[in-house]
Amino acid sequence: MEMTVIKLNTFVTGTDKWHIENMVDFDFLWHSHPFENSKSKGFILPEVKIKKGVGMALIIDVADVKDIEITALDLKKTIFYSESWNNHSSIYATVAKNIIAFHNNIPLKIKENYKML
Repeated sequence: MEMTVIKLNTFVTGTDKWHIENMVDFDFLWHSHPFENSKSKGFILPEVKIKKGVGMALIIDVADVKDIEITALDLKKTIFYSESWNNHSSIYATVAKNIIAFHNNIPLKIKENYKML
């Protein structure tokens, strides 16, 4: 099976954080609680409000970070992530260009280039 590469401006659900890290091919920061063995360049704690100009790609764990100001984000440099679908998922899935949902470790494209599949 071909390896999935996650593009920026995507909402990803149904997998773990380490799996996502293995599917991105760029430097990034996590906006989440820190976790061990991450390949990220660093973490921005959930209580910190993001302002434009983070400077690199950002993966946001929407289960950890509450009240995200979407208009302050550069969506072209953002991946929204949730291990499972939660109350906030639909908000971020709506603004994301792409949606990938994993089921039994198989990626299912739900939305691509703003079009539902």
